Amino acid sequence: MGYRTANLTSSIFLSSVLCLPKFSFNLLSVSKLTRTLNYSVFFFSDQCLFQDLTTKQIIGRGHESGGLYILENHVPRLLVCSSTLTPLEVHCRLGHPSLSTMKKLCPQFQSLSVLELIDFDNTDMAWRKYDAITARELFKQFGCSERIYRNVFGPLLQVGLFAPPEQCSAAATIGMLYFISLAHQKDFDMVWCRGTVRGKIFNPWMDSLRTKGCRFLDGGKMKDFIFNKETSCISGVVCSNETYGADAVILAVGISKVQELVKNSAALCTREEFLKVLNLSGIDLLTCKLQLDRKVNIPHASNVCSTFDDSLGWTFFDLNALHDEHKDSEVTTIRVDFYHANELLPLQDELVVTKVISLLSNIIKDFEKAKVIEKEIARFPKSLTHFFPGSYRHMMRGSTSFPNLFMAGDWIITRHGSWSQEKSYVTGLEAANQVVDFLEEGSFAKIIPVEEDEPHVQALRTLNRRFNEITDQFPLFNFFLQ
Repeated sequence: MGYRTANLTSSIFLSSVLCLPKFSFNLLSVSKLTRTLNYSVFFFSDQCLFQDLTTKQIIGRGHESGGLYILENHVPRLLVCSSTLTPLEVHCRLGHPSLSTMKKLCPQFQSLSVLELIDFDNTDMAWRKYDAITARELFKQFGCSERIYRNVFGPLLQVGLFAPPEQCSAAATIGMLYFISLAHQKDFDMVWCRGTVRGKIFNPWMDSLRTKGCRFLDGGKMKDFIFNKETSCISGVVCSNETYGADAVILAVGISKVQELVKNSAALCTREEFLKVLNLSGIDLLTCKLQLDRKVNIPHASNVCSTFDDSLGWTFFDLNALHDEHKDSEVTTIRVDFYHANELLPLQDELVVTKVISLLSNIIKDFEKAKVIEKEIARFPKSLTHFFPGSYRHMMRGSTSFPNLFMAGDWIITRHGSWSQEKSYVTGLEAANQVVDFLEEGSFAKIIPVEEDEPHVQALRTLNRRFNEITDQFPLFNFFLQ
């Protein structure tokens, strides 16, 4: 009997391991692994995954057998790499309101409790702790005034999380605010696409993929999957017109689409992680593009608004200033997006236009004199993710209990730290890397990590974690509701 260093895999090493030569089994302490190596371990019904919290890399995997999880020798090659682009360049390209801008709007913005920001370190434990309360309760705890709540934080959450603060998770609120404005105290100025996202980004991207042999199938609605019992993998995708064989599948869809699939899929409805998605909900979106018969002087190209009486958050954009096609036009073209728009979706187009002009006229009087000469209205029911209190425990991770089925989207759990469009993009790259690893062919995508916390934040978070570890050991500490 003695203590040695154990090489569990080519990536996992443990020191001071108790060695019992006559003991027939090698037992691994999850607590020892996570505390010593700063790893996290995710357990599923038939497998477990080991992740390095520093690099975000999946460095080990195990499978369930006889009630135990057996560590496999194979180590996934999922990579998290740096890029020639700096995090600042990436943020500037996608655009966020800067901290300095937020402070100009509200000097009290910087008084958001340091304790909450330090305590919320994007770990599973932090999410579960703060996800149980609403954003309104969070703001109340750090002494936010009613005026600041209604005029600053309320509108910000109604367009950032698409719902009023009393309907938003505190965990999602801290995560969103920290990512877009509070982290690193730098300015990430707004940068907008000089045309529609479809025309300027998605169509050219799809064309480039077509030149590489990629096929896009139109008009075929996905209905179900074919499950291979021998391999425990998805072997085919059933669409309305045809069934396609599949080596691997990435579901990059919203919550409502996954819910629809679960209800109609013989394969998905047997898995707990997919059934939990039925507890989640989406938020309605309505977009309205209007062309007016005259020029209206709009001071700012992008504007964030809210109407607290009907819990409606909305933004409007001056497309003459943002889009090249309208730059020299003699008329005004605007786009208005309404979030949490459940009361607007049933309205006829004419009533929607009337409400839009009324709301705009309350902000800029010249809209009262303008006449609408063209309109484009689109309705997207349950298309946005609702981060309501308690929703975190029902959300999915990028890997599933099907070895070759992976998930991507802004509602997928990841420790990368990004948010919104960036989170969707990052989880898509992570899913692609998992496919490359599963098939053992192809090139890994480069994922730019979120810039590390500033040294003083890191030090405080380390101290806070140690304090929590100590208090957890006190008898009855976790007996009372926190």
